[in-house]
Parts: sequence; C-alpha cells; structure tokens
Amino acid sequence: NGIVAPGNSAGLLNIAGDLILGSSATSQFEIGGPTRATQYDAIDVTGAATLAGALQLSFINGGYALVQNSDTLTLMNAASITGAFGSIASGNRLAATDGTGSFLVNVNGTTVTLTQFLLGANTFIWTGGNLNTPTNIAPSLLTSNTVPVGGHLAISTAADHDFNGTAVVNNGTIDWIGGNLRSGNSGSIMNSGVLNDSATAVFNNAFGGTAASFNNAATGSYHKSAGTTTFVVPFINSGNVDVTGGVLQFSGGGTINDGASYTGAGQATLVGGTFAENGSFTSTSLVVGGATLTGTYTLGGGTLTFSSGTLNGSVFTIASGATVMHGGPANFDFNGSTLVNQGTFNWGVGAGPLRSGNSGTFTNQGLFLDAASGQVNNAYGGTSSQFINAPSGTYSKTTASPTTFAVPFTTSGTVTVAAGSLVLDGGGTINAGATFNGAGQTVLDSGTFSANGLFNSANLLLGGAATRAGNSTLGGDFKWGSGNFNTGDTTTIPLGSTLEALATGTGFHDFNSHTFINDGTFNWTEGDLRSGNSGSFVNNANFTDAASASINNAYGGTAASFTNSASGTYNKIAPGTTTISIPFNNSGTVSVSNGTLAFTGGGTIGAGASYVGVGQTLLSTGTYVASGLFDSSNLVLGGNAMLAGRTSLGG
Repeated sequence: NGIVAPGNSAGLLNIAGDLILGSSATSQFEIGGPTRATQYDAIDVTGAATLAGALQLSFINGGYALVQNSDTLTLMNAASITGAFGSIASGNRLAATDGTGSFLVNVNGTTVTLTQFLLGANTFIWTGGNLNTPTNIAPSLLTSNTVPVGGHLAISTAADHDFNGTAVVNNGTIDWIGGNLRSGNSGSIMNSGVLNDSATAVFNNAFGGTAASFNNAATGSYHKSAGTTTFVVPFINSGNVDVTGGVLQFSGGGTINDGASYTGAGQATLVGGTFAENGSFTSTSLVVGGATLTGTYTLGGGTLTFSSGTLNGSVFTIASGATVMHGGPANFDFNGSTLVNQGTFNWGVGAGPLRSGNSGTFTNQGLFLDAASGQVNNAYGGTSSQFINAPSGTYSKTTASPTTFAVPFTTSGTVTVAAGSLVLDGGGTINAGATFNGAGQTVLDSGTFSANGLFNSANLLLGGAATRAGNSTLGGDFKWGSGNFNTGDTTTIPLGSTLEALATGTGFHDFNSHTFINDGTFNWTEGDLRSGNSGSFVNNANFTDAASASINNAYGGTAASFTNSASGTYNKIAPGTTTISIPFNNSGTVSVSNGTLAFTGGGTIGAGASYVGVGQTLLSTGTYVASGLFDSSNLVLGGNAMLAGRTSLGG
C-alpha cells in the first residue's frame, strides 16, 4: 500500500514470489529512453501480480526526446497478472507527470506495456542545426524563441545546436541531452525555469562578435546530473546550480549575484575568466579552480573550495557557519583585497602560500585552521598586507612543520600551536586579551611587535632579530631568546607568571631604555643582560640566576640599574661568577647558593636587606651606600669598592 519504485534513475526490480498492490499503492516508473532496466524502470515477478492503486510515469534525462511512437516499453512481466490500476484502465492513454508526453497503457495476462508515445502540448525537440529552421525542431518552432511556463524543450543528438545572435528564454524546462550549444553576436539563454543537463558538451561563442552568455535567473535552476559540460561564455548566476553528477566547469567568467546558490554532491568549477560577485551566495559544491573573483561578496553558508586562481581586488566575507577550504598546491592570492572570516578558513595540508600586497588584509573573527605549514607573504609588493586575529578569532596550527608570516601579524584573540612552530617575521601587534597556547611554539622572529595591556602565553618566544615594544603585562610563560626589548616602554611580569631568558645565538638579552617590573618569576639561564640609557629592572618577587654571565650598560648613556625591592629575592644557583656592572639597589634578599655574585657598579643597601647562601656576594668596585640594619652571611667588601652611609652590619 506504499510506493513501488523500481530504480533511482532507472532500474530493474526482481520479485521472487507474488506482488500484490493495494488500493493505496502507487507504482512509479521513470523513463529516460527506450531500453528496459537501464533507461526505463521495470519489474519482473516470478509469481502472480495483482494490480491496484495508481500508475505514475515520469521522464528523466529528457527521455521524451529518445522514445519513439513505435517503441514498446514493458513495465512489468509476471507469471500471471490480474486486477487493474485504479488510476488508468488498460487501453487508455496516460500522461507523464510533467506533461511532456503520453502512452497507451496495455495490461494483458502476463505483461504491462506502454505503446504509441505522443509528445505533450508545448513539448519541443531540437535535434541540431539552427534553432530557427523548422526542420530542426519538432513539432514546430518556438514562439518568440521562448519555452513557455509548463513547456519543455529537449536539446538532443550529438549535433551542434546553433542560435547565433538569438535570445532564448526558458520559462519552463530544458533538457540538454547532447550536442554543443553554439552562439555569438550577443546570443543568450535566459533560464527562469529548470535546465536539466546530462550532456557532454560545450556552450561556446563559435560565431564570434560580442560574447554570447547564459543567465540563470533568480527563479532559475540549473541541474547537472551526468557528462562533462564546459561554458566558454560568461555564466551569470542569480539562482541555483545543482551538480549531482558529472562535471560542470566555467571558463568564460561571469557574475555571481546576491542569492545565488551552488548545491549537490558534485562540483561546479570556475576554471577561467573573471567572475564579478555581488552580495551573498551559498555553496556546497563551488570550486575556484583557476578563475579570478572580484567585487564585494559574502559566502553566506556552506563551503567554497579554492584550488587555484585569485581573489585580487575583492572584499570577501566568510559568514558565521560558512567555510572556505584552500586545499591545492597553488597560491591563494588576495592582492589589495579585504578578507573577513567570521566562519572557518581551512588552510589544508599541502596547500600553497597565502599571497597579498598593496594593503591587502585578512581579518580572522572566527576559526583559522592551519594544516598547511606554509607562508603568508607580501608577494605583490606595495604597502604591506597584514593578518589580524580579532578578539573573537582563533588561529589554530596543527602540523609539525613551521608556518611563516612575512607580513605583520596582529592578535587580540587566541593563537594555538598544537604542533610545530608559527614563525612571525613581519612584526605586528599583541593586544590586551591575546592568548598564545599549545604544545608547539609561536616565535616572534623579526620586526617590531608592539604589545599593549595584559596578554597570556604558554609558548611565546621572543627570538631572532625581533623587537618587543609597548607597555604590557606578560601573563603565563614567556620565553626570551635572541630578540630584544630595546624601547622606552615598561614590561610587567605579574604574580604567577614567568619570563625565561634562554640560550641565544648572540649571547645577549638586550633591554636598552626599557623597564622590567618583576612581580612573578624571572629565570635567567644564559646570555648577558645588556641595557643602557636609563633602562631598569625592578625585582619585586623571584629572580633566578643560573646564567653566571653579566648585567651591564652596553648601550651607554645614563646607567641602567637593577633594584631588588624589599619583597624581592635574587637567587644565584649556578657555579661560576655573575658580574653586575650597573648600580644594584638592594632592600630584599640576595641568595648565592653557588659560585660568586660580583657587583662592580655601586648601588645601595637598604635597611632590612640580607645576603645569604654558601656562595659569595662580592662588592668589588664602586660605592655602596648603606642605611639602617642589614644582614649578611656571605658579603665581602673587596677590590676598590667603598661602603658608605650610616648603617648597622648584622650577621
């Protein structure tokens, strides 16, 4: 009592036993040509078949153009057939659901057949040649070259179909089964209805002159189900392009207008030309495969796949919920463009570099997935392009090889490096609220990075020739390699956070004119700390010295200084000698558990200061002004040093 449908786009249903159709059953048969089981549906029953309910016929793939009046279509074979279809009596004519044609239905003792096919009203078959030649189209020419509402036109046979300088309008249904479409001199097809394409063919401008075009209107639906179709002429889309099978490609440019959609499990590929885009479109099947996209446009939903081509000169927004997939080895070019990602940008494994220039920008407000381990650069020159990771943005790197940004990288959001390294070579900005995390590493490698406010890091490294500028607070764990803090700004290490001065290629950690305020932990493991021009380090918490190196005034000017406040502890833990040749002002604890800490730049010793540890603290050169009571278990006044001031020596 349900639906009996032998196939999906024609098939054979074999029933071992009896078939009994109830009064509410519907038997549906698709007809795509005169060949049983491959072009039209059929049922074979080994036992008895009892008929009832409705019989329904529908054409697929322009089958009405392939069936002849002389053909017999055997819908059913059975050992015996009794009963009758309730919707049609044997010997009567039954029209297809779309009205394109009708058959006589014949029921006898063992078969159900269709015979004497007739075209329906407003159904036309164009077998080739000039559209306006009466012998090329049956049963008659189209009125005003228009397929009317409810009408059908089949473009059949492998012959060329010519309409030079002619404007064809489809308000009904066109079934393109075979043969090239050839035009020129402003010839056009305006599709406001349905165009079903199962052909392997080309639409070209064979007659020259002003290019012909195909316009899929807002009400138009272009459905590709089989074969390979190439549009060499501009394709203008305001409606739906649905690719369920075959290959559909556009090499002549065109326009993608507001409201356009691309659907289906197959692909519609823009392989060449320039496509002007306007407004918002959606896609599950559109591929940019060599073409250029321009204009102001939005991917409103679904997925746009980019394998090659350019987005130069575009203002392109990826809406929330939408995805752009860059998956090919070719470059992803957006010279002079503004790209805004509110959804997902997927830079796939093996994908080519992102290239821009002339003030191009990529603003990530959603999710940027980096599996490419490639490069973002300013290949087109001009004013540098830039990448902006907004407060709502997440940049996620997932693969082991490095990714390099040769353009400024600005972040207010989250940068996650799960594997490998993200190398920033173009400078940029780190804004308040930014976060750097993951098992991999983010490297500030070259250029100037201006930081503002509190940001958090689990994996950020200042290295290479980079400069860290700006007044900022380092949350989490920040690593300092060979880069520098040579700016007149202030960096604060808050309680619970750590700044690690690691091994460097140069052997130096430079902070000329810069002020450090440590309220957390500063771990000095290797390399000299070099400053000058009133640079300063204020330690209010824990300073661990495992470097046995020097802190000096290498940049000259007004001497830099180190202040160990009343709450501060300077811990020297490694053998060897650390030399501090700038003024050292101590009101806290200096602990030397290993080696020697030598002061050669003078300084002050405040009341409450203490010097402890099994190592030695040596006042070697300079004047040290002491005030009040301080304690010592290892302090040595030696060399040319002078201890001045009114003081009490404890310990």
